[in-house]
Amino acid sequence: MTKVLVPAAAGVLSALGLAAGDERRDHVRSVIRPLPEAGELPVEGEADLRYRGQSFELTVPLGPDLEGRFHAVHAERYGYADRSREVELVAVRTAEVRPGPEIRLEAGKSRHVTGPARVDLAGATCWVPAGWAGHTEQHGTLVLER
Repeated sequence: MTKVLVPAAAGVLSALGLAAGDERRDHVRSVIRPLPEAGELPVEGEADLRYRGQSFELTVPLGPDLEGRFHAVHAERYGYADRSREVELVAVRTAEVRPGPEIRLEAGKSRHVTGPARVDLAGATCWVPAGWAGHTEQHGTLVLER
């Protein structure tokens, strides 16, 4: 390894990702009926489909020609498709996604460091071993190179 990147918020990066991430709520509705009898399906999401009598399903994105796409996925996965068999809809999967808040981090002060050295960051401490040196770039990331 010859280069290491230390983000400005290294000590809290996981928590920051959780706080800034999208909120997602998944919904699964069991159906188990022939696909033509399923009625109107959502525009976005996925459908769990199978040939009638099978004990396993394949998940296919919702959209136009769902049955045709199921046959194609089945042929790709198992090496055959039987267009004469009835296709069953087992479940419909949808999700509500709300975008997370926009978070802007201040870049902080510019640094130049040569190891061995301890660098105190906001929320973290970074050790720079002997033979390594670096600087902060425009977004506040400490770029260390050997």
